[in-house]
Amino acid sequence: MTGTEDVRDIVLWLIVANVGAFCLMVWDKEAARIGSWRISEKTLILSSLVGGSIGALCASILARHKTRKQPIATILRAMPLLHAGLALFWAERLMLP
Repeated sequence: MTGTEDVRDIVLWLIVANVGAFCLMVWDKEAARIGSWRISEKTLILSSLVGGSIGALCASILARHKTRKQPIATILRAMPLLHAGLALFWAERLMLP
C-alpha cells in the first residue's frame, strides 16, 4: 500500500465512522423521545472513540441529546481534541524523514 492509499482508507473510515456515530446519536434521541429501546452510552462513546467524534458531537448539539448528562457530555466534547492531537502526531511522523 502506498501513502496515498493509506490516507484514502483513513479518510473513508472517518467518513463512515462519523456518519455512523451521527446516526446512532440521532436514533438514541428518537428512542428516548418515544420511550423505546435505547443505545447504551458505552456504545455511543465507542462510536466516538473509533473515529466518529465529530459526527457524535454534531448530532449531540443538533439533536440536543446528551448535552448535559455527565460524563458523556464531557467525553463527547473532548474526543475531537484527542483525535486532532493524534492526527497532528501522525502527520508529523509522515513529514519527518
